[in-house]
Amino acid sequence: MTVTESNRTHIEVSFKDNCCIVEFEATRALFNPQGTLHGGILATAMDVSMGHLLQHVDGAGATLTMTVQFLAPAKAGPVRCEASFLRRGRSISSLKSEAFQGDALVAHATATWRLRGAK
Repeated sequence: MTVTESNRTHIEVSFKDNCCIVEFEATRALFNPQGTLHGGILATAMDVSMGHLLQHVDGAGATLTMTVQFLAPAKAGPVRCEASFLRRGRSISSLKSEAFQGDALVAHATATWRLRGAK
């Protein structure tokens, strides 16, 4: 049996106060063999939320380290990742991102970022 599904994913990025919100729809094309959202997709969305926040507030940067904890499987439906600063530095910043489905926290990540061009 062949299953064909579009893998086009629309991602919305918005900012509120000192927070970046990334929203997308978890569809079957993004699922792992167990039938839930692939962890790599969720980790990428959280990384994107932190990177956009850093860019929006301080300028472009690069992820140095990132730790993700998966708390519950994400199923089909809307996913929202909310990033915020833990600490802002002149060259290195620490950020966090929390991923939700509805009100349920399904994963969270912390990351260390280096501002581009920082010495």
